[in-house]
Amino acid sequence: MYFRAIKSLGFGAKPSADLTDNFHEALYQASVQPDIQSYLPFTSLSAVEQPMAMVAEARHDFYNGDPAQARILLNQVTQIKPHMPEASLLQAEIDARDGKTFEAKQLLQILIGDLNAPDWVRAYAQNYLNEIP
Repeated sequence: MYFRAIKSLGFGAKPSADLTDNFHEALYQASVQPDIQSYLPFTSLSAVEQPMAMVAEARHDFYNGDPAQARILLNQVTQIKPHMPEASLLQAEIDARDGKTFEAKQLLQILIGDLNAPDWVRAYAQNYLNEIP
């Protein structure tokens, strides 16, 4: 739904901050679904917003069997858009699952304190931090 709304704005139009945040959160949540490509191809998403599409694809790869590709995509995102909160959130998520709890906690604490990060990113960061032993 959010993808269609942003796409309908046309080339060069800038969506509102609320629409962008909702799109990013919905895409982040949906990215773990094995069949996401059947209804939201990453190539189509890239045409609308490349960095977030890459974060979603990396998260999808990580949870669906290709963690090496996920790390490659995530590194590319940080080169394209350094300090992207959604990319940092995914990096912390990957670090936590890989047993790098110290690194994950550091990233999550930075995100929680970043008042420029979307509210949903900060909320996810707090939830992830609470789950790390």
